[in-house]
Amino acid sequence: MQIKQVSEKFNISIHTIRFYEKEGLLNAPRNERGIRIFDDTQLRIIEDILHFKKVGMSLTDIKQILYEVKEKQKVIEILLFTKRELDVKLAELISTRKYLDCKLNWYNENCKTKDDEIC
Repeated sequence: MQIKQVSEKFNISIHTIRFYEKEGLLNAPRNERGIRIFDDTQLRIIEDILHFKKVGMSLTDIKQILYEVKEKQKVIEILLFTKRELDVKLAELISTRKYLDCKLNWYNENCKTKDDEIC
């Protein structure tokens, strides 16, 4: 798969893919014409990077997880820390969603028309 196809597959810019390569997160081999060819391993790495970025992980931490597997305890610490942070964010989102549900219920019960004086 070439860089344009990878960009479309993951809905990320070509610039982002090149940035990940520059930062040492990717190392896509090139063909005889110098064109990057992304194999299944590289695609999995991109998928990993995108998941880790979604939870706010730094590029340094992502690089450690991907390439410093001999530092097993450090990798586990990073993953556990990120999981705990994500659990806190999830709890906050669930709480906010419940609050919004209550507000929606109130408005649905108390505001019958657009012209209601209460609303």
